[in-house]
Amino acid sequence: MPTKKSKAKKIRVADIVAKPVPIRIRKNDEIEDVGINPLLETQAEPEEEGESEEAMSFEEPIDEPEPTAIHGSHYVHREHIKEPDIISKINNFEEREMRRFRDEESQKRHRQGRLGFKTFVILLILFVLLGGSAYAAVTYLPKAQIKILVKKSEWQLASTTIFASKKVSTVDVLNRIIPAELFSSRKNFTFSYPATGKKQMTRKAEGTITIYNTYSTAPQKLVINTRLADPNGKIFHLVAGVTVPGATMSGGNLVPSSIDAAVTADKAGPEYNIPATNKFTIPGLAGSPKYNGFYGISTLPMQGGVIGEAAYPTPTDISKNKPVAHKSLKDTIDTYLYGGISPDFRIINGSEEYSVVKEVISPIADQNGNFNIFIDAESTVVAFRDSDFLALMAALANRDLMSGATTSEVFALKEHKTDYGVGKSDTKQGQLAFVPSFTGTFWQPVDMKSFEKSALSKSQASLKRIIDSFANVDKVTISFWPFWVKSVPSNPERVEVQVE
Repeated sequence: MPTKKSKAKKIRVADIVAKPVPIRIRKNDEIEDVGINPLLETQAEPEEEGESEEAMSFEEPIDEPEPTAIHGSHYVHREHIKEPDIISKINNFEEREMRRFRDEESQKRHRQGRLGFKTFVILLILFVLLGGSAYAAVTYLPKAQIKILVKKSEWQLASTTIFASKKVSTVDVLNRIIPAELFSSRKNFTFSYPATGKKQMTRKAEGTITIYNTYSTAPQKLVINTRLADPNGKIFHLVAGVTVPGATMSGGNLVPSSIDAAVTADKAGPEYNIPATNKFTIPGLAGSPKYNGFYGISTLPMQGGVIGEAAYPTPTDISKNKPVAHKSLKDTIDTYLYGGISPDFRIINGSEEYSVVKEVISPIADQNGNFNIFIDAESTVVAFRDSDFLALMAALANRDLMSGATTSEVFALKEHKTDYGVGKSDTKQGQLAFVPSFTGTFWQPVDMKSFEKSALSKSQASLKRIIDSFANVDKVTISFWPFWVKSVPSNPERVEVQVE
């Protein structure tokens, strides 16, 4: 039978599922409705067009389909749909929906599980933080600050001479003497300055030779004009007689002794202006065992030997340059001296002595027209420790203050102002005398360890009763923190005590 062509329209699965499909059976040329196709009993709520991505569409011919023979003469008409294609598509749709539903349920359970674990962790952290905060509030937050103002007494030293001496090792309160130490430094140097004077002269070279005794422990006398010869045979004579001291014994060994002696050249002339020499012999001892046991050394050149016109230092040259030389040498000595003294020692004005051991001014100029000033000098200082001086002041103050004190506690120095003045030293005796100006503030200290131990866990009222038992306390300020704390913490580290 020819089919009638007609336009096709799109039908969604949702429409098919929502509408029952009638089944008609032709029996003896009569059509009988037998009901709805049982395969299509599942119904779904209609959806708006374009709402679901899972909706399917297909084309259904509108023209009448050919009847299908069932059981001989029976025919079944299925209107509006080709059943095998729809059933397959519906089944696929249902399977996809079920899979989507199961996936959504699984994800929901997973999210719920994760949310439950996170909630548990958050609650646990909050519990720990709250517990720790409560413990800290009880153990670490409480703090007490106690400020104690102690009674003070002023004391001033009357005009009194204080002595510092190397002869004592402890503070002598009765005689007002404190221990002292001597520090010294010795240096020598040869300074050269232009000589402005000129004149005709005949002069012998002069110098100093150190004579050594390495022979025996017995002293040896050398008379005036005793000859000493340098390695080249030039002779120099002693200006005055000397006695070379005997050597000493140390650990079974002979330790040489020595003495410095002034000498002059045998003849005038510049040829005797020789440099420092490390070996002078004594010709008068030749042939005896003493010849090798006595010898001389010069550390400075022989100078002044001249015949003819020569430059020489005038009195003005000497007076102008000698102070400069001494100042330069003293500055050098002081650098070494004070650099070796500990900061613990006090050095006051007048405690130092500068002494010249030896000074030689050449009478004529050298070949360059300069004259020399040789200086051997030493600086010595008497120094004392500040701690010893303050201990003496505290002892003298206690002697006066204790007479009117209400307790037996010793007064301690809190602060002071001192002017040591200008001292007068005697380096030979190792002593220094000075008149200081001293004003000090003294107080009777509180036994802090005992107080802190007794103050723990005490209320403010109990704590004040303890402090009132100290006669030397003038005022007390007590502060607790935080605001709910009403007593001193039991932990000593949370208690701060200040004494002023």
